[in-house]
Amino acid sequence: MKPFAALLAIALAASALPATAQEPAPVLTLSEALEIAREHNPAYRQALAGVAVAAADERRAWGSLLPTLGLGFTTSLTQSRVLTGTDEFGRPVRLDEASVFTRTATGQAISLGSVTLFDGGARLREARAARASASATRAGVEAEAVRLEARIARSYYEALRTERQIKLEEGLLESARDRLAATERLLRVAVSSPVDLLGAEIEVAQREQGAERARGEARKARLALGEAMGVGREIPAALDAELPAVFDPAALDADALVRGALDTSPLLAQMDGRRAAAEHRLRAARGARWPSVSVTPYASRGVGAQGYDALFDLNPRDQSYGMNFSVSLPLFNQFRTTYSVEQARAGRLGADEDLRAGRLEIETRVRSALIDLQNAHRTLLLAERAADLSRERVGMAQERYRLGGITFTELQDVVDRTAAAEREALAARFEFVAARVELEERAGVRLGDAAPVEPR
Repeated sequence: MKPFAALLAIALAASALPATAQEPAPVLTLSEALEIAREHNPAYRQALAGVAVAAADERRAWGSLLPTLGLGFTTSLTQSRVLTGTDEFGRPVRLDEASVFTRTATGQAISLGSVTLFDGGARLREARAARASASATRAGVEAEAVRLEARIARSYYEALRTERQIKLEEGLLESARDRLAATERLLRVAVSSPVDLLGAEIEVAQREQGAERARGEARKARLALGEAMGVGREIPAALDAELPAVFDPAALDADALVRGALDTSPLLAQMDGRRAAAEHRLRAARGARWPSVSVTPYASRGVGAQGYDALFDLNPRDQSYGMNFSVSLPLFNQFRTTYSVEQARAGRLGADEDLRAGRLEIETRVRSALIDLQNAHRTLLLAERAADLSRERVGMAQERYRLGGITFTELQDVVDRTAAAEREALAARFEFVAARVELEERAGVRLGDAAPVEPR
């Protein structure tokens, strides 16, 4: 088990202990979460298991080009008891005493099976199809790794967003308590009314409700992160608070991103491997129309004798060698070959269209992801500006409220708008991160802080 995985296991076990017995939770970074997911995520482990099966199938296909090898050893005992015979005239008579005859034999043989000399290239192309299928399976593992990385990133940043949401709601709660205290002071000097005090108390209750709701959402997000990682429990570790830097995606070239995605996409590599396998299977099906030529060599030795002398003889002296040639010409097989060819042709056509559809889908998704990132960047800038202005406005409004210039209802309206702006700014920040993760997944690149395009 890796060091951090061991720490996480300890933290998971300690999460059930009383709070006084718990050690400080370790910090879980995004890279560590991904490392744990590669070891425990069920979908990724299933994809890895498919690689071993595909490799074994490829070895089987290439092995079919070689003859089989077998060794055989037999030994036999035959005993007969005869009670009848013939006289000098050939008439059957009953013997006074039974005659017993014993014969033993031992044989050894080596078999190479049938060696195909020519079959229209069917077996060779089946082996190539298996190799292409194995390549497609390996590309599928890479595609699953990309999906897993994106899923872990989304779950991780969502859990981090809920942690930030808790801090935001707790900050709003603290501000509401300060306003409640200020309202109580103003009430004592008859500047505010009991209605204002009730409004301040209601606001505190609402902020407490918002904080509790945020804590519940955070626990659910940690559960989702644990599911994505394959550990199946709420992650007790603290999350690394650093977020990817914000950059202006206007400098990104959509055409360059599309070209890079089409060149490096493991999904397209998987589809291309399937198309190549379908092409080889079509050629193999056509090869069934050709005659086949095979040879079967054999070698054996044995011995037979009266009595028990040949029983379990490990070195028999009689030897024989031979070779059988076979030529098969398909004349009519009830159109089975035609059906196989048409079925293989349809499979190749389907693989071609899947590849073409995959290229179109990737181009569309990359361009859409870039548009989403650009929109998220503009939304973030506007949301942060609105949050800054709202914070400045609420400061002015609170000062006027202390001086009796506005009512508590007017102040509460400003505070509510500021809280909404704060939430929107936080959501916009993480929406930009999510859009960035989406683009990196679709384009198969990593985006640096200044938005250079780095291959995975």
